[in-house]
Amino acid sequence: MNTKEDRSIGIIIYHLISGSPEFLIIKHKQGHWSFAKGHKESGETEIQTAVRELKEETGISDVKFLSENIELSESYSFNAGRNFKIQKTVDYFIAEVFIKEINIDRKEIVDFKWCDPDSAVKLLTYTDSGELLIKAYNKILNKHEINSK
Repeated sequence: MNTKEDRSIGIIIYHLISGSPEFLIIKHKQGHWSFAKGHKESGETEIQTAVRELKEETGISDVKFLSENIELSESYSFNAGRNFKIQKTVDYFIAEVFIKEINIDRKEIVDFKWCDPDSAVKLLTYTDSGELLIKAYNKILNKHEINSK
């Protein structure tokens, strides 16, 4: 079986309500609930890709990154036809937003929800995405605890 490697850059978005994060979960046209993500364009850095994809998919452009470094990654493979497999890696940034208004790109995204961590994990289609969200949640809590001291 032939295997092709594919890499995307994503961004896990949250906003704080009374000190607790709510996460933006989007439903892609393929039917799965996940995070904003996409492929790098020529000349882009990873962080530029994350910002562009977020703006294209949700209309959000003003974010505050937890770190300028990639925070989390997931890898998985899937069949893309007879005798053809894709080995996919998605690297994620984590960022805070200060508005909840979303203007989804109906060509790529069919729905969205702001969710507390427990609801988000239940809504996410893939178990690996739920595990990423829990890791993101812990990083957010650690970051905000450090900043509040």
